[in-house]
Amino acid sequence: MFFHILILAPLLSSVSATSYIGCYQDNWDRVLSFKKPDQILTNSPDVCANLCRASNYKYSGVEYTIQCFCGDSLNNAVKKPDSYCNHPCSGDKSKMCGGWWTISVYKNQGIPACESKPCQNGGTCDDTQAGGYQCNCQVGWRGLQCETRIPACESKPCQNGGTCVDTQAGGYQCNCQVGWRGLQCSTRIPACESIPCQNGGTCDDTQAGGYQCNCQVGWRGLQCETRIPACESKPCQNGGTCVDTQAGGYQCNCQVGWRGLQCSTRIPACESKPCQNGGTCDDTQAGGYQCNCQVGWRGLQCETRMPACDSKPCQNGGTCVDTQAGGYKCNCQVGWQGLQCSKRRISACKSKPCRNGGTCVDTKSGGFKCNCKVGWRGAKCAKRIPACEVKPCQHGGTCVDTQAGGFQCNCQVGWRGAQCSTRDEIGKI
Repeated sequence: MFFHILILAPLLSSVSATSYIGCYQDNWDRVLSFKKPDQILTNSPDVCANLCRASNYKYSGVEYTIQCFCGDSLNNAVKKPDSYCNHPCSGDKSKMCGGWWTISVYKNQGIPACESKPCQNGGTCDDTQAGGYQCNCQVGWRGLQCETRIPACESKPCQNGGTCVDTQAGGYQCNCQVGWRGLQCSTRIPACESIPCQNGGTCDDTQAGGYQCNCQVGWRGLQCETRIPACESKPCQNGGTCVDTQAGGYQCNCQVGWRGLQCSTRIPACESKPCQNGGTCDDTQAGGYQCNCQVGWRGLQCETRMPACDSKPCQNGGTCVDTQAGGYKCNCQVGWQGLQCSKRRISACKSKPCRNGGTCVDTKSGGFKCNCKVGWRGAKCAKRIPACEVKPCQHGGTCVDTQAGGFQCNCQVGWRGAQCSTRDEIGKI
């Protein structure tokens, strides 16, 4: 590969014997090595060129208005814009004779520029029609005369973020970013090459240069490094609570009425034999149960004895009394009898058992009661009540029963009357 450096044709003014090359930065080493005496009043590009041509120099240069330099080559020439050479010549104010440490350089025509072999480091030289030369530099070199080595890293050979280091031999070395390799860091290192996936996970390289782990069941994370709690999938059904085990599994604590690894099986409600006192059990579709109780029992589980009187067994106004044994007893209204007072009773008063004018009343027990007249008593009013029994005689009088059922009072002195209730006024005197 060659770099072409062209020496330009005149840009300012020219004469038949010289051609303007350009404005260059001068220094103590001098772009043109040989200095002629200062031309204080007469200096110009043509005057200086004639002086240099007379000594067979290929180049002439004017500087600082009055100075003239000659040479066969340009030494360490650094070209500057023409505006830097801005001092008018002392012998021709219409021409510029360099400036402060800048030199206006001319080539003397008729002498091939390449004859001086200006191109260095293997560069080849081509003369130009304008009288200048062009250097074709070898790979790795540049400059007007191929004098400057091109740093190998200047072409930015390292790719994908790699950093470049120039070597002493003129080459380079690339320090690649993580994930890249090769002379120019152009080859991607497969991310899966480092086997990042753990716990049996498989690795897939991505187009972006990363990787993706396909984890085994029960694992997750960028590298399948995290165990997934078994309970996270909520395996326990029907309200069961889940407990993770150390082995990575789980255990379900089921709600009442459910069983199985995941509490998915309903336990028949009748399996626990909830029905008491001989009741039979039927499972319901809703998961519950229904008890069919024996006679005399009730409740969700047939646990409550049913009072016998709840069924109102006593008829015809009879009153019902529950017994401790779970049965009942009927107290029948007068005129009725039987276990449930369902049988009519024959009146006990029909035989007129009451005497001496007593009135008969049937009892609930099926018997009778006599309400006796005054002076009579007994179950059938058959016994006369002694008249003196009620102590009718007052004020100490003595009573004597009569055969007629009456009585007679024998009064104390000073008293008289049927019951000795009247004071005797005669006796009082």
